[in-house]
Amino acid sequence: MESGLAFTVAWDKPEDFIGRAALEAQRGRPQRRRLVQLAAPEAKSLMFGTEPVWRNGTVVGYLRSTGFGHTVGCGIGTGYLTSDTGVTADWLSSGSFEIEIAGELYSAIASLRPFFDAGRSRVKGEWRDAGELIAPEFLKA
Repeated sequence: MESGLAFTVAWDKPEDFIGRAALEAQRGRPQRRRLVQLAAPEAKSLMFGTEPVWRNGTVVGYLRSTGFGHTVGCGIGTGYLTSDTGVTADWLSSGSFEIEIAGELYSAIASLRPFFDAGRSRVKGEWRDAGELIAPEFLKA
C-alpha cells in the first residue's frame, strides 16, 4: 500500500493468502507513509540519496533513490514521506516541498506518479514526443 502497488493485489481472489488480513485493514484508508516521486528543477548540486525532504518547513522524509532525469532536465528521486493525516494527492498539492542538497534548500515538485512515461508507452512501442510523456505537474514548474 505504501509503495503504491495495491493494484497488483488480487482482491477478488477466493482463496486466502499470507498478509491478506493486514492489507484489508489498510485498504481504502490514507497511508501515513507513502512512496513519492520528487523533482528539484532549480538544484545546482547532484543528489546522492538520503537528502531530507521538507514540507512547509518540517522534515517529512528522505530521498532513497536519486538520479538525473535527462528527459525532464533536472534531479529526480523517490522517497517515503510521512504525515499523520495521510500522504495523499491533496496533501502533496497543498504543501510546499523542498529538498536539502549539500546543506541548501531547493524547491521541489512532489507527485504520486512518475514524472515521465507513466503509461509505459515506449515499452509498448509507441514513440511519442517527450513533451507528451512528461507528467502535467512537472510542466507547471
